[in-house]
Amino acid sequence: MENNCSILILSCDKNKELLKVFFETFDFYWKDCAYEIFISMEKCNNIDVTRKVHILNYDKSKYWSARIIDALENIDTENVLILLDDFIIEDTVKDAEIASLNSILTNDKRIANILMSEIGEKNIPTEMILSKYVQREKYGRYKTALQCGLWKRKVLKGLLKYTENAWEFEIFSNLRAFSLNMKFYALNNESQKPIPYNDGFFIVQGKINSVEKKRLEYKLGKQIVLSGYKETGENLVRDDISLGARILRRLKIVICYIYYKFLASEISKY
Repeated sequence: MENNCSILILSCDKNKELLKVFFETFDFYWKDCAYEIFISMEKCNNIDVTRKVHILNYDKSKYWSARIIDALENIDTENVLILLDDFIIEDTVKDAEIASLNSILTNDKRIANILMSEIGEKNIPTEMILSKYVQREKYGRYKTALQCGLWKRKVLKGLLKYTENAWEFEIFSNLRAFSLNMKFYALNNESQKPIPYNDGFFIVQGKINSVEKKRLEYKLGKQIVLSGYKETGENLVRDDISLGARILRRLKIVICYIYYKFLASEISKY
């Protein structure tokens, strides 16, 4: 069922060089990948990689979500596998397992997504697929986390709102998912990833996380060379906003939580 699923890599123009590192390990550990690959960029239309890719440009808006919505509108497969540009693959990809997950996602119209990373809270341990992916509770957190995952493309597009950044999407799309009559799954054990990757945190606020860089270099057995990036070993806050903005956002989260849990009618339009 490869032809009903595509890969969408979420990137940006400033991370053009990072994509070279991404594809070095992608090509090595997933040689037989048969899915079409799309990359969400801004104005950049050329990536120095050997694998065939489709670059989707969108620079009409400053908002992250608007760019991703546009990318999803330009992909016609039913399902989409989401990856971020700093998800560096570290070991052989289990292609057959991904094909099985894609088949399950296609055949069960009530499954919205299957995250290939562990989310260790508010799960339903009696509800499993492939004996390793656990269903999330309806009002659980991080159901729409931006980790590697298979999505029904139209569901993901429907959960996005044009004016949100990536972190707002993770927060508010999860609340919007409360009113979807659909099922969300996540990996039950982090050690069983079908796509062994580093969970991100390689590039934080545009800087190389030197601790993660050293770990990756040791794991991969080679030096990672990136120019144009500052390097830091500090624990950077990924969501760097002012105190006032945090208070306003917290208020918005509370209001949205109440609305989508108690007031919104269940949505099943997908």
